[in-house]
Amino acid sequence: MSTTPLSVAVIGAGMAGTTHANAWRQVGTVFDLGLPPVRLHTIADAYLPFAEDAAQRYGYERAVDDWRVVAEDPDIDIVSIVVGNALHREIAEALIRAGKHVLCEKPLAD
Repeated sequence: MSTTPLSVAVIGAGMAGTTHANAWRQVGTVFDLGLPPVRLHTIADAYLPFAEDAAQRYGYERAVDDWRVVAEDPDIDIVSIVVGNALHREIAEALIRAGKHVLCEKPLAD
């Protein structure tokens, strides 16, 4: 097992986004899956107070109001995209181009 942490970001701080934020916080607490440690890095939301609240509540290092900050940050390895369906494609493509691992549960586009 690697001891190098994987840095995680969540884009979207609404109900589903905060669920993802909380889930990342709990990785490895139920079963020992041999996963590397997770670094709770960034929560992004267009409405900064939501991002700030989620970051504080779930222990993330910072909050930002633009998903592009996440795409440009070389320290972030994994990103959950949890925003409206119409926004998925642009964000997912940018994150993939930036070399991020992407979790997007919903359609990539309408």
